Amino acid sequence: MKQWIPLDCNIRGNAMVDEVAKEGATRKQEDKSVTFSEVKTIIKAKQKDLWTLNHPHFNQSDSLSPAHSPRTSHLVQT
Repeated sequence: MKQWIPLDCNIRGNAMVDEVAKEGATRKQEDKSVTFSEVKTIIKAKQKDLWTLNHPHFNQSDSLSPAHSPRTSHLVQT
């Protein structure tokens, strides 16, 4: 049996998270089994979508020039 247990740690946003968790606990849960790897993939995709939505002016092709080495931060002769 799973039970929601309130915990106040004086963390900003904690009350909002508690409310969302309570709401989610009252909803009908679908019986779909997924692996840990699948869950990680889903979360990463959603976070990437959220980041992209919040950074509309970021253009990946402009982030690094081809002559720039991201590991060393030095210019590479081409």
